[in-house]
Amino acid sequence: MSKLGSGPSEGAADAWVAFGATDLGLVRERNEDAFAVDQKIGCYLVADGLGGQPGGDVASRLARDVVRAALRRQRRALAAGEVEGVLEGAVRAAHRRILRTGRDDPALERMATTLSALWLGGAGRGCVAHVGDSRIYRLDRRGLVQLTDDHSMAMEMVRAGTITLEEAMESVAWDILTRTVGVADEVAIDGFAVETAGAGAFLVCSDGLTGMVDDGEIAHHRSYFDDLLAQVQAEGKDSYSISTAHMKYGRAFDLLVHPRIVEPICDLLGEDVIGWGSHYFCKMPGDGKTVSWHQDASYWPLTPSKTATAWLAIDDADTENACMRFIAGSHLHGHLPYRESDEAEDNVLDQTVEDVGQYGEPVDVVLRAGEVSIHTDLLLHGSGANTSSRRRCGLTLRYCTADVRASLGWSAKGVVVRGSDPSGHWGNPRRPDAD
Repeated sequence: MSKLGSGPSEGAADAWVAFGATDLGLVRERNEDAFAVDQKIGCYLVADGLGGQPGGDVASRLARDVVRAALRRQRRALAAGEVEGVLEGAVRAAHRRILRTGRDDPALERMATTLSALWLGGAGRGCVAHVGDSRIYRLDRRGLVQLTDDHSMAMEMVRAGTITLEEAMESVAWDILTRTVGVADEVAIDGFAVETAGAGAFLVCSDGLTGMVDDGEIAHHRSYFDDLLAQVQAEGKDSYSISTAHMKYGRAFDLLVHPRIVEPICDLLGEDVIGWGSHYFCKMPGDGKTVSWHQDASYWPLTPSKTATAWLAIDDADTENACMRFIAGSHLHGHLPYRESDEAEDNVLDQTVEDVGQYGEPVDVVLRAGEVSIHTDLLLHGSGANTSSRRRCGLTLRYCTADVRASLGWSAKGVVVRGSDPSGHWGNPRRPDAD
């Protein structure tokens, strides 16, 4: 699994803050991903070597190195605006190099890789060159928007209208690629310009980062939650009352420690990580309640501020049924003043941060069921009223570093989900027997 992201730095329209990370994950014995973050030439790319074939790691590294070297040689052409041709030419050069290396070494003859490359320049210019099923996303007012098409047999069938997306995700053709860098004599490249103005960030990632919880698993949990919600409502409680769920329900505990959720959290927080919170935020159809703009850190007896929340979509969440909204970059302003919410807000919570426009632009966090967004405890977020006929439920899973200290008895909630708790501060409860 590899990912890299970039976002505009404060005070510089054409400067981008960028980072990259890769992780072996839980399936492969060898990491076959490679990535590049080269801000001097505006190059950001991910290459995911094909598993099941020898040399996937060799192919991905070759693709990365050849593309980056080609762009460095062509700096003048990039500055002159000859971007799409230069970037596609670099990918073709990588393809030729992989083929030539495979012919020279029979053990590597069938090696290949995906390649998703993003170039970001000045004056709002950007360009993509893409082959395979790694992905490039743009974060803007619409939420996280996928810019690239997956070049897999299953997705080709979806685009042709012969199967649905749901059928594709269950199909054996999901992992069969129709385009790669390497193997075939020629490579077909999706190349196009992208507008960077108005973008809060770009994300380039391998397929290991997409789909945190698969469709079958999330459908199973949604059915479980349906029964749990009916039980809670029969007891006279509302749809927002199921909190600290991992201390009561084994299925919620399982999601708190779920490897595919914990992995990216550890990328952010390190190796000693505590999972301490779990709360179903369930907006029923037409319930009229809002969640006012707030920072999570204002509610919690934790210090220092080092919590990340994974918001797992139990239902599809979009603008129609009041998906969550972020104020991009607002966490950089530190702890903000707030007031007690008034009755007219019909706020699920009880705090409101006012005049949030001064802290950044709002972004809709549109998620399919099973997808996850992650935010820091200082990021301003909220959601409007669900006026639709569809439910919108998300499970918030809270994680912090092991050196965080909790008061008011909250340390009893903390489960060691990765590494250790050297000081023994957290209770580390076992999984509840009740599902």
